[in-house]
Amino acid sequence: MCGVVAIASSGEPVSAPIEVALDVLAHRGPDDRGAWTSPDRRVVLGHTRLAIRDLSGGRQPLVSEDGKVVAVVNGEIYGATKLRAELEAAGHRFSTKSDSELVVHGYEEWGEEIVSRLRGELAFALWDARRAVLFCARDRFGVKPLAWTQRNGSILVASQVAALFALGVPRAWDRAALLQTASLQYAAPTQTLFRDVHELPAGHVLVARDGEVTVRRYWDLDYPRKAAHVSDEIAIRDVRELLDDAVTERMVSDVPVCFQLSGGLDSAAILACASQSRLGLDAFTVSFSDDAAYDEASRARVIADHLGARLHEVRVNDSDVAAHFADAVIAAEGACINAHAAAKLMLSRAIRDAGFKVVLTGEGADEVLFGYAHLRADFEGTTTGVRGTNA
Repeated sequence: MCGVVAIASSGEPVSAPIEVALDVLAHRGPDDRGAWTSPDRRVVLGHTRLAIRDLSGGRQPLVSEDGKVVAVVNGEIYGATKLRAELEAAGHRFSTKSDSELVVHGYEEWGEEIVSRLRGELAFALWDARRAVLFCARDRFGVKPLAWTQRNGSILVASQVAALFALGVPRAWDRAALLQTASLQYAAPTQTLFRDVHELPAGHVLVARDGEVTVRRYWDLDYPRKAAHVSDEIAIRDVRELLDDAVTERMVSDVPVCFQLSGGLDSAAILACASQSRLGLDAFTVSFSDDAAYDEASRARVIADHLGARLHEVRVNDSDVAAHFADAVIAAEGACINAHAAAKLMLSRAIRDAGFKVVLTGEGADEVLFGYAHLRADFEGTTTGVRGTNA
């Protein structure tokens, strides 16, 4: 998790306080920070770094050999070794071992089509001096956040809305977004709770030039109907191979990796895949000591024991939830629909305090694999005839 911020002016030189915005994003990237300003001072990119790969050499912003492409990147690119080799074979020369540098050289090679080549969880802002274009993108599932707004002839982009406020964006509620959230628990994909501040949706890119902004989709989920010739055995094999591959790629890191473990199948499956190649892994779980109905710690213990993992339990009671709830809302920059957000915040802090920067978890599995009845109903386009709860 890093922090990115970008300002591109179509008129006067940028005067917004970039360092103040980086201060706001410092918790996302406590290891380093950097900023780049264009020669005409009309474009500024900033970055706060959580160092995961190339700890000493992966500083950002990242600049191409000729200085015409500059990028700030938050997140991780999967299959980086293969993609790097392809770009090196095409003549590109890398100055770091960071996977983030792939964004710079990939853009030089493929332009805006780079997003079709990138797998991973990332958000980035890139300045193309040749075309005078600010190009931003968010990963396919929207794991990494990116918010943007326009103000006084400039476009401002940042990992968090709070950083935009630090740049002078007025603080005001978006009443339509508040109503949407109060009615359906979540804001619409392009909304934040704040007036004139937008979220770049998952699987979308933003292109800004001469004060004009275009947002377009480059990827979406596709659920093809099961082909008659594909057996359950083949489908199970394919899912297993893809899951093993995804977990293996996520464990490529220059710092220790740990795991979040609930009593569910998703986090257990991820830990099981990792345990095939590495023993003695560290797993963290939440224990809800005031309500046994919500407490899955006993199941987490069974899973950890079976896989030979070291389990760290973070005990949370009702008073803890109340004490940390405001911090959770601030971190989420949106509505927290239940108390789990406070517990997750406590879990994340315990992981950080134990010295880990990288953690694998099972978030998102329910949405992709229809783990709840309402998700299957949405897929089928119906609200009736769906049975069951958690798959």
